[in-house]
Amino acid sequence: METHELIIVGAGAMGSAAAYHGAKVGLNPLLLEQFKIGHNNGSSHGGSRITRYANTEAEECRGPCGEK
Repeated sequence: METHELIIVGAGAMGSAAAYHGAKVGLNPLLLEQFKIGHNNGSSHGGSRITRYANTEAEECRGPCGEK
């Protein structure tokens, strides 16, 4: 029975990168994906993809003493 030191759920951009870097340092990753490779159900596909912007002007981004 094969063993894996690293199990990753989701073969999107981040999961694939994690598997790659895990293998690069000598781990045996198992990468799990519920859809066929190349599907259009992921968060990085299409016009409604999830994007996040860094907003250092927002109040919640300031430190406990008000510094940026």
